[in-house]
This record gives sequence, C-alpha cells and structure tokens, in this order.
Amino acid sequence: MTPSVETYPTIWDRSGTSRVIVRPLLRRLWRGMIRLAEAQCAAHERRGFLPYS
Repeated sequence: MTPSVETYPTIWDRSGTSRVIVRPLLRRLWRGMIRLAEAQCAAHERRGFLPYS
C-alpha cells in the first residue's frame, strides 16, 4: 500500500471538519458579490448606461 492512499482518508476527514466553517463564509462572500453587482447595475441604470439593450 502506498503512503498517498493511506493519507488520503485523513485529509478528507480534515476537510470535512473545516467545511462547516468555510461554507457560511463562502455564502457571505457570494452574497456580497451579488449585492455589489446589483448596486453597480443600479448605478449604471441611473446614469443611463445600458450596454445590453
């Protein structure tokens, strides 16, 4: 048995524990990005800049 096969499950288990912390942070970051994009679109619309129309 190679060492990489032996260490793989331990790495997988560690990622499982950290996933609980990472997921809310990613969700918050994603919401922030979407909010920023919506604000930018609203600002462009106020200035009359509509590139896709």
